[in-house]
Amino acid sequence: MLSKKLLIGAIVATMSVSSFAHFQMIYTPDSDISGKSSVPFELIFTHPSDGVEAHSMDIGKDEKGTINPVVEFFSVHNGEKTD
Repeated sequence: MLSKKLLIGAIVATMSVSSFAHFQMIYTPDSDISGKSSVPFELIFTHPSDGVEAHSMDIGKDEKGTINPVVEFFSVHNGEKTD
């Protein structure tokens, strides 16, 4: 009976791992951004485990299909905000 519970638990745990297979990418066509004050980029939400056939979704697209630009983008390290 214990082995059956362990098997069911292992199956459930294995199946739930796929819920973590989402990936937020920040893409810019130019990899050298040093010295630039403005860098164009796209936010892409995808499923990397799907490989080349991965379905990407546009982040910022509203119900009308309009993609809204990023208003503010920054990083925080040790409590210090950097634009």
